[in-house]
Amino acid sequence: MAFTQGSRSRISFIAETTLGVTPATPVFQAINFQSFDLAPTLTMSENPVIRSDRNSSLPTPGNQGSTGQIVGPLHYQGYDSLIAGALGGTWTANVVKNGVLKPTFSMERAHLDTAQYGIGRGMYVNGMTLNFAAGEPVGATFNMIGKSFAWSSAEPQVSFATSTTDPVSANNLMRSASGVVTEGGQTIALMTSANITLNNGGEQLYVYGSNSAAELSQSTVQVTGTISLYWENKTMIQKFLSGAQSSLSIKASNGTNEYTITLPAIRYTGGNAPVSTAGALTLEMPFVAGYDATADCTISVTRTA
Repeated sequence: MAFTQGSRSRISFIAETTLGVTPATPVFQAINFQSFDLAPTLTMSENPVIRSDRNSSLPTPGNQGSTGQIVGPLHYQGYDSLIAGALGGTWTANVVKNGVLKPTFSMERAHLDTAQYGIGRGMYVNGMTLNFAAGEPVGATFNMIGKSFAWSSAEPQVSFATSTTDPVSANNLMRSASGVVTEGGQTIALMTSANITLNNGGEQLYVYGSNSAAELSQSTVQVTGTISLYWENKTMIQKFLSGAQSSLSIKASNGTNEYTITLPAIRYTGGNAPVSTAGALTLEMPFVAGYDATADCTISVTRTA
């Protein structure tokens, strides 16, 4: 008896032209990952019948869909399609800004040792989180929702081509040691960690007569986050207390290639330095981002070769 091993797992994707329809002759692109959990979803409706013998009736199956996360270290051009999908924009001159597009993908998870294959169709990048920490590679998480999911003991379509992917080594991971942080237009060297979360607020939409999503919604883009920095003076806390608008830009590099995530308009929603150690204290500064007319976006990502 063979048990499925994570070391023989693969996840890959291809862009769709029509929601939930895999292109006729697809060439899938494998994704480098740390973890993933792409899976089907099925709602259950409680059976309201009251029985005279006090027993419960089984729930009734309802709507189907797909969901999951893809987690991995940020590396040059490894997740560019998913980053653009999360922002709802396109790469133009190596810059992508948040926009109104809603690209979807067909995504295959393959377990090669036990020949188990699952494909999610109509997969939409509903959210993205980037994590920055001193001494660590930059982490990326993509939250997916989709129209459908199906398992098979064979490749879902015989026309699936061999997936390809760029190798990831210690040399091409985006690292904090090569990073630069700019806050309010000024370079700062106090940040210990930060996270930036983008949420598209998408939902699967169902209609009467079908248990498969008819469409995926897209709401206002919400960008939030927190920066942690060594507490030097009251400057940052004063920005919170005054309600002043600021900006934030975080650059990550592998020594050759770079990504710069820019939030041109942010406002801090807190500022506190809890005392839980005898050593240096860090100031926690949560924030929300908003639209900036000059930059014409709420968030942008720039890649540099």
